[in-house]
Amino acid sequence: MAELKPLERALRILQRLSTHDRVTVNELYRLFDGRESVRSIQRSLDTIQSSNIPLKVESGPHNEYMYTLHRAFDYIPQLLEPGEMLATMFLAPFISFFEGTRVGEDIQAAFKKIDHLMPSDSIAFTSALHGLGESFRWQEPGKVQLTQQHDFLTQLMRAVTENRKCHVQYTARGERKSKEFDFCPYSLLFHTGGIYVVVNIPPHDNFFYIAVQRIKSLKVADDHFERRPEFSLEEFLEHNFGIWSGKPTKVHLLFAPQAAPSIEERNWHPSQKIRKRENGKVELTMNLGISEEFIAWILRWGQFVEVIEPASLRDQIRSRLESALSIYK
Repeated sequence: MAELKPLERALRILQRLSTHDRVTVNELYRLFDGRESVRSIQRSLDTIQSSNIPLKVESGPHNEYMYTLHRAFDYIPQLLEPGEMLATMFLAPFISFFEGTRVGEDIQAAFKKIDHLMPSDSIAFTSALHGLGESFRWQEPGKVQLTQQHDFLTQLMRAVTENRKCHVQYTARGERKSKEFDFCPYSLLFHTGGIYVVVNIPPHDNFFYIAVQRIKSLKVADDHFERRPEFSLEEFLEHNFGIWSGKPTKVHLLFAPQAAPSIEERNWHPSQKIRKRENGKVELTMNLGISEEFIAWILRWGQFVEVIEPASLRDQIRSRLESALSIYK
């Protein structure tokens, strides 16, 4: 492997000095696995000293110098490890998710800073972060357009992290007129191309969602609210298929062999149980709230799924299929 660039070598030496005292040249030589010469390491140490970075130098056994970084100077930019670079790559698609918004611009700026923490031999990672690679992509048909709500995103993130009350003008789904109300924002939830806020409206106990794209105006108050300690987002979503809730009901579905691999290889719900039949069919049972979202998911499987129970859901699916078929007659 090629010798490190002088700046990269100096940064790695500073990283070591920030966590260890009385560091010697020989110790650094072993740290670099012998890839950096003793002369190059000593030259980097001299450069660090001449750059007004406070180093304490002591003479040790066999006239070997020992270097210690002054504790007041304790922040050293650390280069990313391979696992951290991979994690960064998986975060990169958020840029496209927030494209055209202030949040998207902030994410771009953050990745430019991350770029400086990439090792010199990570060209593929660096180019992908700048949108030059084709390594990772989120394919999300139906992604909502958030250009008009870009200011609201930043305000909501601040409100959630700082526990601040909000006042909103909001148009609910299926309604034409907007309503104004105050709420306490608890969580932001990303789902099928949209962003939702889990909110509570005191003095009521229940929590519900508002969709960011339906917000007409938003004001974050100076007042803080006290989060209810019993609230758990995981428990709030426990019986949901997606985000919409309903009374927990046992659902039993039977999938044809053509759909079996897709059902078996995914986690559809925390309560799911999968059993494979000898004929290649797959049974899927879950305990969840039956919502329009769940019904739509069943319908997408078409002739490859049969609802066994409950009977009420079976009737609903039959009615939906008959209505859809009537359009094509």
